[in-house]
Amino acid sequence: MTTKQYDGDNILKDGEVLNVPMLLMDHAPPQIERHAPGALIVGDADRDERERTIESRKQQLSEAWRSPVTQQADLPTEPSADVDAAYEAREQRLVNAWKGGA
Repeated sequence: MTTKQYDGDNILKDGEVLNVPMLLMDHAPPQIERHAPGALIVGDADRDERERTIESRKQQLSEAWRSPVTQQADLPTEPSADVDAAYEAREQRLVNAWKGGA
């Protein structure tokens, strides 16, 4: 394949190639200080606090099933008239939705 060199008129014509130099780096020079994953130094106190927090969470999760279940006896057994009216209004909205009304 033969290519023509870009002639500098701000328009690439068929077959012309524009090469743009680009600087890429795999890593930052060592004199640049930055945070990298795993580079954070953690002290013993931080490690101990983290361990206590994790153990507390594990304990909480492992005993969660022992909590009393919320009784559903407080819930009404029959739907109220308001619920029935809201359901009927919803049904009417769905039935008439194709007409473009609100």
